[in-house]
Amino acid sequence: MKRTARSIAGLAALGLAMSLADKASAWEAATHAGIAEEAALHSELHSQLVATGWDAGLYTTLAIADSAQPALIAMIRRISPSLGVFLDAKGAAPALSWLVAGAIIADIGSAQHHFHGPGWSLSRFAARLSGMPSHGISAIDWISQDSVLGEQAFYAQLGASVTASSPAQRGQHLAAALLAAGAITHLIADMGSPSHAKGDAESHTEALAAPGDRTNRLERVATLAFGRLGVPSPAGSVEVFSLRRLIEQQSTGTGIAAITARTWYSENTLPRNQHDTLATPRLPSQLSLMAASQETGTTLRNSDGVCLAHYRLAVGRVTFWLDDACRLEQVRAILPLVSTYARGALQFLFRGRLHVTAMSNGALIGNQGVALGAGTIEVYSQSSAGVRARMGSVTIKALDAEAELEMPLAASGTAYAAIFVGVDANGQPVTATGAVAAP
Repeated sequence: MKRTARSIAGLAALGLAMSLADKASAWEAATHAGIAEEAALHSELHSQLVATGWDAGLYTTLAIADSAQPALIAMIRRISPSLGVFLDAKGAAPALSWLVAGAIIADIGSAQHHFHGPGWSLSRFAARLSGMPSHGISAIDWISQDSVLGEQAFYAQLGASVTASSPAQRGQHLAAALLAAGAITHLIADMGSPSHAKGDAESHTEALAAPGDRTNRLERVATLAFGRLGVPSPAGSVEVFSLRRLIEQQSTGTGIAAITARTWYSENTLPRNQHDTLATPRLPSQLSLMAASQETGTTLRNSDGVCLAHYRLAVGRVTFWLDDACRLEQVRAILPLVSTYARGALQFLFRGRLHVTAMSNGALIGNQGVALGAGTIEVYSQSSAGVRARMGSVTIKALDAEAELEMPLAASGTAYAAIFVGVDANGQPVTATGAVAAP
């Protein structure tokens, strides 16, 4: 419990790190809100929450009191209700809103760590223009190291949402878990943006219309074209073995950052000329130089007919550039994939599912999620007032999917909840949960 309490306190500290009005350095807030919503609504998260005792699923009202975390709640209250987040006077909102809030606030204090690659840097001048620090660690490292909104924080809060004594405490921890889950979908979604996948932080210093408005132009195009409610739904599915592999998976090329990096150019990774053999995606062996000789140049398209860049031949040299029409074509192709991978991240985080059958002499625990490896299963009783108390535990070496385990326990309470904390069959951390009313 001490560990999870510190995590919630850490979330509150984000309120002092940065203003929500700071320059954007990722998909903008409306886009991230829409991605998180599409991922959640097309996942099994709603049914998983119901199976864990949250009867209204994604629409369960959860609260983190202002008095408990004033900085955090004040920060979330500054989010526009048009983005799908609205806290009432008691700091309460539906579970889905907490997930979306996490996706929106994930950049605060951490935007510099949402680029793929071994590390990146900006000049002092560019850092001052963009409002970002001058360097950051790879997104791969951030997701495993961050103690506030990363993977470890998510599992700690999810576990406490089962084991905490009172309903209010459990609701607070679930809200915190959903904030972390939303932040993780944000990071996965950023890996679908070419500038993030290629470590092109410099492109986030581009000046737009308003004074001081500097951000990545493709990401602004996405906001203007789709807003929040127009973000496309997931297209297809993706198999997830770990969040790290969901991002890169270089061996098979199926990680979202790997796909994005090899498919699109960003502002500062365009081919330098017609002979550039290092640019990715690779230039075709033959460019349309006659068409490129026109004043307006011509367009380089991929096999699906989507604009990759424009190019023009002048004085024997081919130059490449992007315009907003080209960026819009790219965004239309990119966002369905981003939603798919964000849903994959949620499915992975909530992949642990237990089915609890209450019996007169104990409980039957069934594994309805992924195959489990080594860890501990705990069973809790719940009184008519909703107070939970630990009844017993068992250490296991493995529990296959669809397998069952009987735990002899003294009958007590009006409901039971179970939790597994350990690793899955692939050795990845997992928390599996389930609840049931007593017979």
